[in-house]
Amino acid sequence: LLFLSTLATVAAVDDFVPLGCNSVLPSKTCKTWTEAGLGGVTTYSTEVKIPCGECVKLDVSDQLTFTEGLTILGKLVIEDGQTVDLITKFVRVEGELDITSSKPVNGVPDVKITLIGTSDVT
Repeated sequence: LLFLSTLATVAAVDDFVPLGCNSVLPSKTCKTWTEAGLGGVTTYSTEVKIPCGECVKLDVSDQLTFTEGLTILGKLVIEDGQTVDLITKFVRVEGELDITSSKPVNGVPDVKITLIGTSDVT
């Protein structure tokens, strides 16, 4: 039974196909969080979505709360040296999540993602 389960997992990974609308991402300049229309608040009461085919750079050093979750269809970039604390019901990545950190491990992360809530997300 374990063997069949492992085969099913491998098949699922092999079946992954990138979203076609993201083929433009390598040539696209990332918008800042504010340019993408997401700046100015630290708590989002509706699900935040990074659209497919769009690149957004999280350039805000704050605690950001996504009470209804964060979905990445395009690309979300958190660059080296950026400090942010994301509190969210879920992070659904169907596009790309690019987090870079060269900081030595010292128990205080630059990027922290805290999952909240008790209900299943489907």
